[in-house]
Amino acid sequence: MTTPRTLLALLPFFLLACAPDGGPRPIGEPGDHAHLEVVGASTVEVEAGSEVEIGFRYLDASDQIVVGAVVDFALAGDPMGASLAAMSASTDDEGIAFATVRTSGDGAFDVVASAADAEPASARVEVRPMTYGTLGV
Repeated sequence: MTTPRTLLALLPFFLLACAPDGGPRPIGEPGDHAHLEVVGASTVEVEAGSEVEIGFRYLDASDQIVVGAVVDFALAGDPMGASLAAMSASTDDEGIAFATVRTSGDGAFDVVASAADAEPASARVEVRPMTYGTLGV
């Protein structure tokens, strides 16, 4: 038979076993791995023939910024003639690396950022046709 004294002695072990940080986190929850995130909107709209700059922040497993790390960029989907000004960039003092995209034709594609030991991130670029002004007579 279990006595109240025995239950009281086991109480700390039961509390530790039920604590939220007592075990491993499921994969995919924040804080379990380094990752990149888009700074600002994850979808940007631009006019054909223009440039857009997209920031990606590099965070470590503790959600602290990573300064001076190299982030690689790639275009995914059909970029319709768009190009990257640079294929990689280093993170600044705020942990942000910037990708500059030069657009050409209208359409939509993704800019994918990746870095060593980090989950990648992507931003959607939607390019609308170039508009022309009208002249009044």
